[in-house]
Amino acid sequence: DNLLPDSSYVFRLRVLTEDKLTSRTYSAAGMNSNVVKTPAVLAPSRPLAPFLSSLHSTSISVVLQADPNDLRNFAPVPTIQKFEVQTEYEDAPNSWYTFEASANVSRTRGTPNPGVAQASLSSLSPYTQHRFRARAVNSVGPSVWS
Repeated sequence: DNLLPDSSYVFRLRVLTEDKLTSRTYSAAGMNSNVVKTPAVLAPSRPLAPFLSSLHSTSISVVLQADPNDLRNFAPVPTIQKFEVQTEYEDAPNSWYTFEASANVSRTRGTPNPGVAQASLSSLSPYTQHRFRARAVNSVGPSVWS
């Protein structure tokens, strides 16, 4: 738990045995292990594309999902803290509006929908096309946009 990411370590094992006559005995210093390198800590991978959850004339909800590889217990990706979602309006190309969505990013088996979040955007102009993109954010930084 206290090893640093992206660092190399060498380990040495020494065995402690209980002996009735001498009480405790330590083995001679053992051989060194091969060099072990801890993985680098990474920003999240690109999340899956957001998909429509509900649609009303002036609001929309989208579902966001982390890359399943980031949710594996041995992934070198710190827990995803949030998703950022952007929308681009048809009449304002290259102008993105950003909003955030909290995420359930538990890596525990049996947790309902790990790595999934829902984001709602209201006050939309009716009869206007929108594009959406999302990115996941952890303590290292954001992923690339979906």
